[in-house]
Amino acid sequence: MATSKLFDIISARVFLNSLEIEINRYKLDKEKSAGQLLYIIMGLNHLREWISEGYTHYNRKKGITEDNRPPQKSSEYFYEIIWNQESFRIINELCNFSKHHEEGKKFLVRETESIHIKNVDEWEKVSDALNFGDGPVKQYLVNGKDIIEILEEVLKYYQKEWFANENKSRLEKIYQEINKQQFIKSSF
Repeated sequence: MATSKLFDIISARVFLNSLEIEINRYKLDKEKSAGQLLYIIMGLNHLREWISEGYTHYNRKKGITEDNRPPQKSSEYFYEIIWNQESFRIINELCNFSKHHEEGKKFLVRETESIHIKNVDEWEKVSDALNFGDGPVKQYLVNGKDIIEILEEVLKYYQKEWFANENKSRLEKIYQEINKQQFIKSSF
């Protein structure tokens, strides 16, 4: 039986609230949890699917079909527009890599790195160390940038462009402008 509820997460707004809480916890923790980070990455990647329930990316090269059509509602325009945010595409690549573990599919993510707490006396939770020899992680980097910065960019984009903005009609105009720019680039 299909349901639009997942445990206590009953809407895109509640899902966003859950992600906000976890990002704040993650930022405050001295020792970073890979499991918590994966939840945040997967959540930020899939939140747009909660917003535009049932919609999938429109691929104009395939032509219009029942399953492949241009966006028609503000939620579907948002689904397409957020893709143009580099930080979102990085999150998408990390999410897909965690699911499929396909090294060659990364385009924006050139490198990931973990910086560890080496001094055992500084460890708060031994259980957070995935490799006892390295110690717990104090920071994760993507292309030399702290993952927290990337997470916050995507979170703020959701907050500002979807959840806080009542003027959803502007999304169609933004989508059309992006498409026009992409068409011009692909013509050369």
